Amino acid sequence: MLIVSRVQSSMAVRSSVLLYWFHVFCAGVFADVWKVTVEPEMQALVSSCVVLPCSFKYPVQEQPTDRIRAMWHKKDNWDDIIFHKDPTRVKDSFKGRTNLIGSLGGSNCSLEIDEVKNHDNGPYCFRVELETSKKDKYSFVENCVSIKMIEQASKPELQAEHSVQEGEPAVFTCSVRHTCPSHQPTLTWNHTGKVIMSYKNIGHGNWETQSVLTFSPKQEDDHSTVACTVKHHGNVKGEMTATHRIFVKGFVQVRGNRGKYPAASNVFFCNKPGQNTSSDYPLGHFPELPSPPRCPTPPLVPSIPSSSPEHRELIPRRAPGPQLSP
Repeated sequence: MLIVSRVQSSMAVRSSVLLYWFHVFCAGVFADVWKVTVEPEMQALVSSCVVLPCSFKYPVQEQPTDRIRAMWHKKDNWDDIIFHKDPTRVKDSFKGRTNLIGSLGGSNCSLEIDEVKNHDNGPYCFRVELETSKKDKYSFVENCVSIKMIEQASKPELQAEHSVQEGEPAVFTCSVRHTCPSHQPTLTWNHTGKVIMSYKNIGHGNWETQSVLTFSPKQEDDHSTVACTVKHHGNVKGEMTATHRIFVKGFVQVRGNRGKYPAASNVFFCNKPGQNTSSDYPLGHFPELPSPPRCPTPPLVPSIPSSSPEHRELIPRRAPGPQLSP
């Protein structure tokens, strides 16, 4: 019985070892395959550029860039090449407009298409050829990229508070999304101040360019418009502008005190003498007016004839004093 038990234990150990190595072998086989990762659909602004993100794997040892040949072609025609290291093999309508972004040695096959035409819809597929063997080449026709054309650029998004405090820093944020990270769009302001630019990859081939403007509003900025304008790369038609009207809250001087204190939240500067009431402009709700509002004029007080009883009632009577003898 002891011998049988030892034999069974030994067989169990061998089975475990064999199962382990079989798992490792299968994992290695299935991991070493041709694979590409792309976005199946991208958007592109006509006359600007678009970058098609792409990464790939191949079943042999990692190769340097100079031993990897890459190309992009139409899905329905492998000979209809839009990018190749040899420019003579590129279709005439794409010559000088396509370029690889990144390093093939780092498995980056991202493609830039510049001066986008409204007929550059695709779909386009990536093909890789390795110099290790004539058999080491693959076209990823099952994972291609189609492009949706955008004829007109959209306005940037402008965020800020409507009501700002005089002399206190006010922050305005302007942003625009795009698919051309190799040539970021520019954002400009119509007001001076401190500007900070940033660029962020928000995934799936989309990027966001952001500009933050900070300045301290003055009284003359009340009811003015802050504008942010975007200019895209290329010959995009027109420049799109987003606007934002601001209302500046002033300070009041307290008599007998050297300091300044913020005015009430419902008090604003007017273009004529007078003062708005809180019922005219509730806090946080301001009308979009084409020009500064006219402050209400004080109500007129009707005149009273001096001979009328009402006028005599308005004249204060003097208190009786001591009678002077003649």
